[in-house]
Amino acid sequence: MTMGVGVDKLLPTLGAMPDPSAFLFELGGRYIGGTLTNIMGVLFMTSIFAAVLAFHNAVARYKFVASREGILPDMIGSTHAQHQSPHISSIIQTVIALAVVTLFVMQGLDPVLNLFVWLSQPGTLGILGLMALTSFAVIGFFAKDAMG
Repeated sequence: MTMGVGVDKLLPTLGAMPDPSAFLFELGGRYIGGTLTNIMGVLFMTSIFAAVLAFHNAVARYKFVASREGILPDMIGSTHAQHQSPHISSIIQTVIALAVVTLFVMQGLDPVLNLFVWLSQPGTLGILGLMALTSFAVIGFFAKDAMG
């Protein structure tokens, strides 16, 4: 990006833009043309969808396991009769996500610039924290009971 506008113009260019997240697409339009820039946009949106889906799945499954272990209500730990998926936990996660998105829409905030950026970072740290706690719990479990 620095090479695209020059070292001395990078920060002023970003500062003057109403949406700095469009900078890469603007450079794409300048250097590789509209078709490839449109492809970049599609790939960007599908990667955001994949990241949100991964967060949703991880949180739903942690709630599912927490329910199975007695931390959350039993109903959350039930699985779908046909698919064996944690459907109740997933529905709860969907309702929470819709409530958050609705709050952002009501405030007139941008879904990518505000919602995704603001919430993906704490979400990532939360998932990493849960994974770290799980790893330590596994070590603690086997330190107590080597299971043969």
